[in-house]
Amino acid sequence: MILVPKIYAEIVLGFDFLILIMSLLFRKPKPKTETLTLDRKTIKRLGYYITGAGVLTLLLGHYAFYANYVDYFEGLMIDAFLFYMGLRVVTHE
Repeated sequence: MILVPKIYAEIVLGFDFLILIMSLLFRKPKPKTETLTLDRKTIKRLGYYITGAGVLTLLLGHYAFYANYVDYFEGLMIDAFLFYMGLRVVTHE
């Protein structure tokens, strides 16, 4: 069991904020011809829940013990995917 050092947590948090800012700044507008089965409020609320789950998973993941760094980075990749999918749903127009 290893405890993740504080510097790694700060680097990952900075990386998450960088990805958030970059994805919001450089997004491309989607064409308006798409049809939605759910209303926009429900979709946006679902995106906020997914993004919140990604942030909560990131915070809880730094309090866990990992057998090695491969497990730690695998968890971060899953967390980053959750966070990215939540942002895609929230910014869907």
